[in-house]
Amino acid sequence: MTHLFAVGQRNVVMYSMNTLMGDTAPHLRHRNFTSWVDENCPKWRLAGVTRGPCPGSGRADFFVYEQLACDQA
Repeated sequence: MTHLFAVGQRNVVMYSMNTLMGDTAPHLRHRNFTSWVDENCPKWRLAGVTRGPCPGSGRADFFVYEQLACDQA
């Protein structure tokens, strides 16, 4: 996550679930990432969320972050 936001220049778009879940496949890590971004990336704000194409409780959504102007951070 740190690397993702470090290389973002204007926007960062993530397609993910924003839910802490256990008992999934070993290669998956579901977590509430928006609180991590709020705490660790003060130069970024969540600009919007767009529902993903898959229905149901396991649906991932698009989370769009935008970098704040220097005087807003």
